Amino acid sequence: MNKKLDMEWVELMQEARNLGLSPEEISRFLNTGSQEESPKNKTVIQ
Repeated sequence: MNKKLDMEWVELMQEARNLGLSPEEISRFLNTGSQEESPKNKTVIQ
């Protein structure tokens, strides 16, 4: 089960990077548990 969780975690981190989040923004989000902290949250998907 840990291996599945690890793979999901890796995929989540890759997706965050693909969205343009910096490691600092990812860390801040994980520490606060809130997307409101991220300035990238205001990106409009076209």
